[in-house]
Amino acid sequence: MLIATFGPTTAWVGKTISYDDGRYTLEDFGEIGASAVVDYDRHGHLVWAYDGLREWVYQTAGEPVQSAAAAQASEAAATEGQGVAPSAAEAQGEGPAPAEAPPAGAEPGSAEAHAAAEVTAQTLNVEASGAVDAQSPAAGPAAGEQEPAVEAVAAAAPAPATAPTAGPAGPTAGPVEPAAAQPTGGEPGRGASRRGWFILGGVVIVALIIGVLVTDGRWRDGLGVAFTLVAALAVVALVIAAVKPATLGRWFGGAQARTLVVTFGVVAAGCFVLAAVLWWMPHYEVVAPADTRIALDEKPEITVLVVNRGLFGGTYSAAYAVDGHEQDAVAFPLGGGDGRELTLSLSTDAERGPVLLTLGGASIEARAVLPPTFTVAPLQLDPSPAKLGDSVVLATTVENVGDLAGTFDGVLTANGEEFLTQPVKVGPGRSVDVTYDITADVAGEYDLTLGDAAATFVVVEPVRLKNGYVIKRSVSGGRASLSIVNKTGSDAVAVFTRTSNKRKPVLAVYVRAGKKAKLTGIPDGSYVFWDCCGSDFNWTMRDFYTPVEYKRWLDPLEFDTTQSTKRWTTYWSDAYYNYSQGHTRTTTHWTNWTITLGTGESKYTRVVEETGFPQF
Repeated sequence: MLIATFGPTTAWVGKTISYDDGRYTLEDFGEIGASAVVDYDRHGHLVWAYDGLREWVYQTAGEPVQSAAAAQASEAAATEGQGVAPSAAEAQGEGPAPAEAPPAGAEPGSAEAHAAAEVTAQTLNVEASGAVDAQSPAAGPAAGEQEPAVEAVAAAAPAPATAPTAGPAGPTAGPVEPAAAQPTGGEPGRGASRRGWFILGGVVIVALIIGVLVTDGRWRDGLGVAFTLVAALAVVALVIAAVKPATLGRWFGGAQARTLVVTFGVVAAGCFVLAAVLWWMPHYEVVAPADTRIALDEKPEITVLVVNRGLFGGTYSAAYAVDGHEQDAVAFPLGGGDGRELTLSLSTDAERGPVLLTLGGASIEARAVLPPTFTVAPLQLDPSPAKLGDSVVLATTVENVGDLAGTFDGVLTANGEEFLTQPVKVGPGRSVDVTYDITADVAGEYDLTLGDAAATFVVVEPVRLKNGYVIKRSVSGGRASLSIVNKTGSDAVAVFTRTSNKRKPVLAVYVRAGKKAKLTGIPDGSYVFWDCCGSDFNWTMRDFYTPVEYKRWLDPLEFDTTQSTKRWTTYWSDAYYNYSQGHTRTTTHWTNWTITLGTGESKYTRVVEETGFPQF
């Protein structure tokens, strides 16, 4: 750190005094003590580099601080006390005589040069004193009285043998080596400071934070980025240290230019090397998906991402193993910062459970699980069957019995063809209720299928048959007849079954409400009579869509045809003969029935369930 520069009062004009690490250095001479610097200042030889440095140097030397005016006054008083008058030229305002140059051939900093400078300074002082004497006849003290001042100066820095007894004593070829002075009065106002090192440490911390943030927390890459930033800043500091060392030195404790250049050069080189190793060169990362479960379906596999985190490209090569058993080897080029997806497969006979996948130096703890598997509860149709034009709701529950969430396709088919589609997501081990809205626009029966569930869907078209319409007949040829009177208030269907097979209709007839129908040609036999009443008869159901009741008559109806023959003889005669004639007459008898239908049970009827009624 530059402290002061010699002024024009000495032949050393322009030479500097600097401070570094507790030592003062005189340009072209070497190390000097703090007391010598103070002595130069007291003789008025120094021009200080910054305000406050003078006080700080006095403080480090343990000397009392005098203002510049006081120092000059003290110096003038001492000169007058010696009885030396200024020269005639100075008394006339021409100023001191010009300084003498050092002896020819004297090296800067040698004893001869130093002594010459001091003699020149002393000559100036003597001439100034002589000028005073010329103006005052009173003589000052004898020359011997000047010795205390000379001795005081010699105590700070011994003078060479050729130096005169008067004037300031400068450093000789062998100045006294003072103890290294350490600043005791704090930093000077604009002097050296070590805050640059603290700033450098803060820059390193900030660079590390930036590196970790921009690399998403990857410490290796974050350190590489941080070292790159620090290296770049070190290069900038290196340039400043080479161009303006004094400016940068003030921030680093007054360090010399060479020290700064070497320090920042080493820092830049080291950081560049570390950045290249940690970040620039190709290095690869295998990024596994967040979900490492592998579905044991037709192609059990998992996809990972291989990323080149370096700045330069390279070839990624690694062996792939499953639970320690090598499966395959992969190799492919990757540019700097590029990534590539890689599919890792399991064998189709892999079992459910944990599995360890290894790709190069990366390990992935995966788990083989069952794929989404769905079961569908029985289909519920409302209404079922449906009338033509009805709005029908199909409801069911879909359960996922697998280990993974999945989407049930929800494809509803009718007679094997896709009818409706309603996908639904179902988590593992969970159930979801699903509904389908259907419009019954075409009459008929449909086989519905949803997943593993099936149902028959019936759409009916109601019709009202004419009174007496025979719905079914498998017997005929008899003489008997049956008359049916409908007083139920609804249309009705009368059904005949043989007593030998009560569930098989042999005759069915439609009778409208309030009407009468007659069946003829009923062969002999014993029959069970059934009737049902309701509305919206349809051929799809072959029944009423809205039945009222189903009944069975308790006693069977007996149909019997009988014949009786009567024989007699008639007689007559004439005049000649007697005559006789036999006669025969056969009479046929059969049974006819009339049944009146009503609602509710009676002593002749019993209400039955729909499932117990014969299906015609």
